[in-house]
Amino acid sequence: MAHQHIYAFGAFRLDPQQKILLRDGERLPLHPKTFATLLALLESSGAVITKDDLLAQVWPGTFVEESSLTKNISLLRKTLNNGHAHSDYIETIPTVGYRFVEPVQQVERGETASGRQGDGAKAEQRETLPPLASRFRALLLPRLRVAPSPHRPVALSPHRIWLWGALALVLFVGASLAWFK
Repeated sequence: MAHQHIYAFGAFRLDPQQKILLRDGERLPLHPKTFATLLALLESSGAVITKDDLLAQVWPGTFVEESSLTKNISLLRKTLNNGHAHSDYIETIPTVGYRFVEPVQQVERGETASGRQGDGAKAEQRETLPPLASRFRALLLPRLRVAPSPHRPVALSPHRIWLWGALALVLFVGASLAWFK
């Protein structure tokens, strides 16, 4: 689905098509899954989104522990609150999910949050063009092996889960047999 709008809240602008988050025209780095988490929260339009729904939207078709979602929410809170006193963008609904509580506007491309053409829109458009270093990085990264980082959760396939379960069962049976001999 091609997004033809930008989400605006407070000093922030999120461009779903370009996959960037701006604060006062300055680009903020977000990992892809953290960006997807924020986008899902913004698209829920202030409604509570359950943890299961967030996991399904951000990591479709893969098994991921809830701790990965918790890490993404923590990273988002740090990013959104960095240098600002406003600290309640994301509300936790215990045992249920999360809600984005800041009012969000959908702004058409090229408009400011007030609906006029302006310098803010020009700053957003300027920021959507990646610098030369990003272009080189985009060309080189697919060829490099990148080790998993703590910010990038590792999804386990059902096949691997089954193998780990079988290994645990074999170890349990072996330990039981050794104990009762």
